[in-house]
Amino acid sequence: MFTNYIKTAWRSLIHSKGKSFLNIAGLSIGMAAAVMIFIWVQNEWSYDSYQADASRIYRMKTQMTDNSWSWEGSPGLLADAVKKEISGVEDVARLYVNNSPVFNVNGNLQYERSCAFVDGDWFKIFNYRFIEGDARSFMQDPYSMILTASAAKKYFGPGEVIGTTLRIDSFSFKVSAVIADPPANSSFQYNAFIPLAVLLKNKQEFDNISNWDQTDYLSFIKLRSGVSAKDAIKKITAVHQKYAHDDKNSIATCLVSLQDMHFENDLQGSSFEHGNKRLVYEPFEVLAFREGNRHRMVR
Repeated sequence: MFTNYIKTAWRSLIHSKGKSFLNIAGLSIGMAAAVMIFIWVQNEWSYDSYQADASRIYRMKTQMTDNSWSWEGSPGLLADAVKKEISGVEDVARLYVNNSPVFNVNGNLQYERSCAFVDGDWFKIFNYRFIEGDARSFMQDPYSMILTASAAKKYFGPGEVIGTTLRIDSFSFKVSAVIADPPANSSFQYNAFIPLAVLLKNKQEFDNISNWDQTDYLSFIKLRSGVSAKDAIKKITAVHQKYAHDDKNSIATCLVSLQDMHFENDLQGSSFEHGNKRLVYEPFEVLAFREGNRHRMVR
C-alpha cells in the first residue's frame, strides 16, 4: 500500500510539474525561514548566558527617583566604595569605552573603536579563552594589553605576538595575552583591552572619575554565592547616597543582571547593542494565534 502512495504522488508530480514546483518551493522557503527565525530567536535569548557565573554578574545602573531617568553607568568611585564596604560583593570591575584611541601600526595611524579600558579584575569576573599568555601581567602592568585573535593578526600578522609592543596614543603597550574572539551573542564586542589605570593618568579623566556626579563608567559586580541582589541594591544605594551627599535620596542604584542586559530598554543612552523582547516574542505569538484559530475552526 505504501508503494502505491509513492507511485500516486510521483504521477501527480509528473502531470502537474508547475504546481508541484511551486508547492515544493513554497514549502522549502517556509521551512528555511522558520529555521532562520528559530536560530535568530535562540541567539537573542542566549546573550551573555555563556558566561559561567552569569547569574551572579550585574551592572550597576544609576536612576533618578524624581524623574525616572536611567543611566547605564555609575560614578567611577562607586566601584571602589562598593568593593571596600559591601562584603557580599566578590569582585568589581569598571569598563570605559567612550574613547577611541589612535593605534600606530608601522606608522599607519588608525582609530580603534572596539577598544575597552578595564580594571584588572575584569578577567576575574568574565571568562575568556586565552590562546596565548594569561591575565596576570595585565593586572600587574598598566602598560600591558590584551588582543583578540583577529586583532593580533590584523596588527602583527601570523605568528606569536606575546611581548611585542604597539604604540597607542602617546604610550607604548606590550601585548601580554591573546584571547579568542567574542561569540556573536556577547555584549562585549571588543578587540583590545587596555588597563584603565593608564587612562586615569590623564588629568581630565582622573577628575572625571573622581566626580560623584559623573556616570561615564560602567561598573560590573559579581555577588558571592547566596547573596540576594535585592539586599545588595539597598546597600549599594546607601553607599552611593552617602558619598554623593544625596540627603534627599534622589539617587538610586539598580543592579541589572547580565542575562537581562541585552533587553534593557529604559536607558537614556547605551554603549551596547540591545534587542527588542517584543520582537523576539512575536514569532511565537503569531504561531499561538494561528494555532488557536485552527482549533476554533475544527470545533
